[in-house]
Amino acid sequence: MPQDGNIAPAGEEFVAPPPPRQPRTHTSPTIIQMLKGLSLASKLQRNKKIEAKNDNRAAKSLDHEQDPEAHPEPRSETASLITIDPKDLNRLKIPAIVATFREWIYPSLSVFLADEDVKEKVKRKSPPVLVLAAPDDKQTLEEARVLKRRCMDGSSHVARVVGTFMPVDFMNSLFKTELHVVVPLPFFLNKNLCVLIDEASTLPTIKSNPLPGESKGIHILDIDKLSTRFRKELSITCSQWTEAALNMYRFQQA
Repeated sequence: MPQDGNIAPAGEEFVAPPPPRQPRTHTSPTIIQMLKGLSLASKLQRNKKIEAKNDNRAAKSLDHEQDPEAHPEPRSETASLITIDPKDLNRLKIPAIVATFREWIYPSLSVFLADEDVKEKVKRKSPPVLVLAAPDDKQTLEEARVLKRRCMDGSSHVARVVGTFMPVDFMNSLFKTELHVVVPLPFFLNKNLCVLIDEASTLPTIKSNPLPGESKGIHILDIDKLSTRFRKELSITCSQWTEAALNMYRFQQA
């Protein structure tokens, strides 16, 4: 008689359920906790090896299905990848960061980062939708003026606290340029971002090649000429790199 209360219907043979899948990576709570504590570099290195072995297992399974006699042993179960924290995934979207771990980026992670990059570019290319309020006969002249011009008062002003980060605006031409060429990290230093805004009308530009699906190019920032003023990629100090990397991260989020 089947154990654990499992009774087969009359006239049918009882088939025992398959044994539960045994994990190959997350084998115990202790191992899981240790995997969570690994550095990003260690997680990437281990995941690259795990994915390569999983690909090999998949190839063996295909060979077994196509020719069971020549390949009598089916593949073993695949191993799970180590989870990458969302914060680390966001850091890997920054070109300067991903370049540091380039040799350990495995195929599935590379596809994920490419898909996220496409989503961000499509989002930036889509023009914002401006919803205008319907005219109201009861509005005063002052209310209509504020609504039309989006005037602001002092209610949104905040006192600056020394040592806290002050948000930096990114000019629209910077987003357009990034769609065509890679913007170097020194461009995202606070002082250089201010230059891009203050001298927007006099900055050197060049005509870009048309993007796929477009008939003509647009004028973008001349990266080569501006780089002589903003400094080259590897010429900034460690503190400047930290400042620029943070601004670039906010720029990618925008």
